[in-house]
Amino acid sequence: MDAPTPSLPRCPCEQRHLARFFLRGLSSGKQPIALQHDEPQDYAGDEEQQKQRKSGPLGFHGELFRTEIRLEVGVAEDVSHHGHVQDHDAGKLSVLYSFPYRSFPRGTLIRDSAGNLYGQSIGVVFKLTPAGRFIVLHTFTAGGPPGSLARDSAGNLYGYDGVGTGSLFKLTPSGAYSLLYTFCSQSNCADGSNPVGAPIIKSDGNFYGNTSDGGSLNNGTIFEVTPQGQETVLYSFMGGSDGANPTSKLTQDAAGNLYGTTYNGGGNNYYSDGVVFKLTPTGVESVLYAFCSLSGCADGVEPEGPVILDVGGNVYGTTSEGGSTNDGVVFKLSPSGEETIIYDAPGLPGVGTAVVMDKSGNLYGGKRYVR
Repeated sequence: MDAPTPSLPRCPCEQRHLARFFLRGLSSGKQPIALQHDEPQDYAGDEEQQKQRKSGPLGFHGELFRTEIRLEVGVAEDVSHHGHVQDHDAGKLSVLYSFPYRSFPRGTLIRDSAGNLYGQSIGVVFKLTPAGRFIVLHTFTAGGPPGSLARDSAGNLYGYDGVGTGSLFKLTPSGAYSLLYTFCSQSNCADGSNPVGAPIIKSDGNFYGNTSDGGSLNNGTIFEVTPQGQETVLYSFMGGSDGANPTSKLTQDAAGNLYGTTYNGGGNNYYSDGVVFKLTPTGVESVLYAFCSLSGCADGVEPEGPVILDVGGNVYGTTSEGGSTNDGVVFKLSPSGEETIIYDAPGLPGVGTAVVMDKSGNLYGGKRYVR
């Protein structure tokens, strides 16, 4: 589908960084949120991530597009919350699909081997074919938040809908829709509420994810759900030094350890500035790094996107604020938790999104705003 090619926002003083920091993803016209890469990615992940090495996760708020360097695709959302799917190859931006008013496409896109893109906007799960045909795979009866999906080897899609305080659903290739688990089914939402990001699927066939709320102290959980719908809380955040309120999907390494971020916690109380955490297969949680550990929060504040891992076990991600001008940073953590600021984002506020890595070690990501 050919469409007008709106220009990408540019900051002349940081054009090199912007070129590295746009991939394929969803956007809302102006606000990128996550990305997808065509090249193999040299980082550890769950089995489905490894199978998708030539596509990877992706996303932006509002339009589906392909962008910048080595054929990229994503979604963006404009101020009217329409959104479109975009495509950007060799510096040329193409809109693959424009969403109707207030669709709010957000989260990440996934792609199958045939090049079809899958995502979730307000109220629907959709598919976009390589020819540009937009297909609604499912319409939520109880409302469905914009979000991200996971896909198994059989082509089933999994994500979260708006039933109660959030439910984990399954959508088969034939269109059969079912709920695997509805959160806040236990007293005081001890099983978690408001799931975030997208579930990941481990080799055992079970689903793993985060809730931003609920748990023993209402600070969020890390959970496991079996294909039969049995849920287990693997960890409840206490809201202190261990972190509070996860905001994105988990990442898994080859040993089965889970990694993620929280928006709050990390210091001595709830109102601290977020952490990167690790959870072992036996349920032991540890904080790899607590943000705002440096004067003026030069090391970053409030991570919102997921992290990725390279083959050496280093962890990469972004923060939404902090850094030299409080506009966010791109960071790297060694396996021992030593932080390196890869990029401080003066004048490029709101980094706070997912990143992906190509086989050469280049990182790609999106920004919410451009001054």
